[in-house]
Amino acid sequence: MSPLRKTIDGSIYRGDRYFQWRGGDVSRLESLFDAVVALALTLIMVTVEVPDSFADLKSAFQRLPAFGICFAILTMCWYYHYLFHRRYGLEDFPIVILNCVLMFLVVFYVYPLKFLYTFMFARTQVAISADEVVTLMTLYSGGFAAIFACLWAMHLYAFSKRTELELTANEVTLTRMKLWELGWYIAVAAGSIGLVLCGLWAPLSGMVYAIIGPIQFANGWWWGKKLVEPASC
Repeated sequence: MSPLRKTIDGSIYRGDRYFQWRGGDVSRLESLFDAVVALALTLIMVTVEVPDSFADLKSAFQRLPAFGICFAILTMCWYYHYLFHRRYGLEDFPIVILNCVLMFLVVFYVYPLKFLYTFMFARTQVAISADEVVTLMTLYSGGFAAIFACLWAMHLYAFSKRTELELTANEVTLTRMKLWELGWYIAVAAGSIGLVLCGLWAPLSGMVYAIIGPIQFANGWWWGKKLVEPASC
């Protein structure tokens, strides 16, 4: 069976100005990943109960920022996965294996992810020593790097299939941009691990994530200059 699925109704540029989507109907593999992300979100919410007093309500709102950040990170991971399958439609053996690894990592990552942000926004409920902060940041950044390394490998594989996929010049450029984009996530996470393991101030290993925004803005601007406007129909 071909690793490509037919495009729905032959339409192009569905949700993507410079990229023809090669994915068709949502596959069982994509549905399984959706279910895993839903499970991860459930694990984040599993200890949340409907408050029956004002104190409980206040406590629930104190945990809301932690849940919001966890939700945003998992949603970002889901969107990269979604966009990959929409753009390339690849579902051969290497992609299936990478999907399985990614699903395992997402479920594992929920625990350090939730613990870290609960610790940040609800300190009175979590007791942790300085040495444990080092371990926590290592687990958090390691999981972050591993997830984006898996997504990076999926895009690298798609790039290696650019001839078979018949990618246009713009599509090749966007694939290169995505490889750099994902690579920067990995680099920042690796830098965070390096900082915390070198014995530097532990919060600095978390603050380093703040540079992701400016880096990704510059990355998008740089590669965006290389895109050619599609011809009008």
